[in-house]
Amino acid sequence: MPVVRKLEFGGAVPGMVLVLVLMSVDSSGAKSLEADPSSAPPAVASGEIAEEASPAVESSDAIEVLVVTGSKSPQPLELMPGSVDVLTRAEIEASRADGVVELLRQLPGLHIEQAGTRGSLASIYMRGLDPNHTLVLIDGIVVNDPTNARGGSFDLSTLDVLNLEQIEVVRGPVSAVHGSAAMAGAINIRTRGGKGPDEARFDISGGRWGYHRLMASVRGNRGPVDLAIAGSYVEEGVPKELGGYRGGSVVVGGGVELPRAGEVRATLRYGDSRSQAYPVFSGGPQYAELVGQFESRKVEELDFGATLEQPLTEDFNLSFWVTTTQRKEYLTSPGVPFDVPGEPGTRTRFGRTSLTGSATWEPLEGLTLTTGADGVWEDGSSSGDLEFFGAILPGTIDFRERRFVGAPFVEGHWASDFGLVLQAGVRVDIPDDFDSRSSSRVGGSWAVAETGLSVNASWSEGFKLPSFYALGNPLVGNTDLVPETSQGWDAGVGYTLWQDRLQLSLTYFTIGVRNLIDFNSDTFQLQNLSRVNSEGVEGQVLLSPSETLSITGHATWNDVREQGAGVQLLNRPRWRGGLGVLWQPVPPLEVRLQALFVGPLRAESVPTGVVTLAGYQRLDLAFSWQLLSWLEGYLAIDNLLDQPYQEQVGVPTPGIRPRIGFQMEIF
Repeated sequence: MPVVRKLEFGGAVPGMVLVLVLMSVDSSGAKSLEADPSSAPPAVASGEIAEEASPAVESSDAIEVLVVTGSKSPQPLELMPGSVDVLTRAEIEASRADGVVELLRQLPGLHIEQAGTRGSLASIYMRGLDPNHTLVLIDGIVVNDPTNARGGSFDLSTLDVLNLEQIEVVRGPVSAVHGSAAMAGAINIRTRGGKGPDEARFDISGGRWGYHRLMASVRGNRGPVDLAIAGSYVEEGVPKELGGYRGGSVVVGGGVELPRAGEVRATLRYGDSRSQAYPVFSGGPQYAELVGQFESRKVEELDFGATLEQPLTEDFNLSFWVTTTQRKEYLTSPGVPFDVPGEPGTRTRFGRTSLTGSATWEPLEGLTLTTGADGVWEDGSSSGDLEFFGAILPGTIDFRERRFVGAPFVEGHWASDFGLVLQAGVRVDIPDDFDSRSSSRVGGSWAVAETGLSVNASWSEGFKLPSFYALGNPLVGNTDLVPETSQGWDAGVGYTLWQDRLQLSLTYFTIGVRNLIDFNSDTFQLQNLSRVNSEGVEGQVLLSPSETLSITGHATWNDVREQGAGVQLLNRPRWRGGLGVLWQPVPPLEVRLQALFVGPLRAESVPTGVVTLAGYQRLDLAFSWQLLSWLEGYLAIDNLLDQPYQEQVGVPTPGIRPRIGFQMEIF
């Protein structure tokens, strides 16, 4: 059976959600969906679009995609108002991407900056807002760290892709769902569970500059119990002048079915990584005064989450959710002589525990009401010295901060039988160190029957409490800081024709941010200085001229300016876009081509000041071949055209890198 890629509008989705359905084949031909239910397409479009779907995607084969990030109660993808993209396991595996960063680059509304290689920090700019304005979750567990100097962002470069089930990206403020830090949107990365057929897999790959990656996993179920265990290790030698990275993780997840359709599920993840890269603003190997003096970072993370779902009646359900995350980081940095002092050794520790209880009631068909409350406890500390002009300043960055936030919430979701979907919610966060803050979100969409047309609109609020670093750092911290806030709305239109073989969408968005925390050089403190306005347009297209070929494209124009300023903010290109081609010339062979186009952007380093980096184009190519029913080989070529572009001043991106690997399904 050929590869099929399906683009969902679903009436409620403002942008086009790319869902790749990869149906693996054995040596004798195609493997049917009945033989491997896990390879079925994750979703089909709703309403009339589903009825007109191409023969390659039968409704009986469909598996419903549930989105948990944009709502307090999981909703089918086609019934989710707001700008939502979902990357499924099939698409993740077919991409042969090296990491989560490369996957997210192919979505609209996101710009990801990574200086050179995986050893450097990866920063997400969602709809033009700062990296610490995007909430990142792994299996629903918040992993943003408010003790770091970046204000509470998360470095996605530490995550491997081989054990992922789904990535959900919700663009636009969602503090009404997740509270603090979701000012620009949220990304939820979901690992694979144990449900489905028994499976044992092994993946091994290697490439240029000493790159190698190993992954092993086993999953299955016995009666009401399912269990999944996966481990991975990645090492990137990369060119020695750019640093290096090695890291591994272990994920254990499972569940137990309870009487009366109840269920308990739990996930435990441990990650350990070591990296070396040039300090931010150093100018890299091109401009740094201490060439070859790397910043070294060691990170350990332990995350745990457990949930209980128990229906009491057909229309009433109770949910309880507990998560905890513990993070330790050890940093040594030479600094950027002679402006940014070095850190000979800084230790930070952070812990977060959250409890959530909610009740969901369906009083009428299509109407869901959810209410409940969150409680979040955070504790973070940092201990370290600074080295400035050769002198050690002991205890310069020592601090410890604690915080509790309680948050009641209520949300309503209504899906009509004629394509109209409405959603509204409000949440009140009550921190123990700041005033209470309410966040609202409303949205709706309509799939116009028998026309292929869908329209949507949403409005939402976001906020972010000052990070522990911003409050407590003895050098630049400021206890008088107030929360940053955002308001945004978007509106979009989608259209399908040619029996869903051509699908188009266009979304306009705008977000205003107040009380943005920034560094004031006059007072040498962090202060609420700026107001920022971000507006833009996101577009997507899918063309499927045949069952063996699909072509996708996305483009984003985003203007981000500080109020009163006449220039684009740093590290944000005004435009970017991408093109993807998926082709299966013969049943055992699959070819995937990904092109990324990024416009010029303004960036800064201490040696150069503010400069404009040239735009760039990047091309990645991957081949996959089903050698045997249990063995698949693949060849991926990153940066095929060997483009010498920069995403940070003075730090070149590595050149062309081939990778070859094999994936085995033992049973």
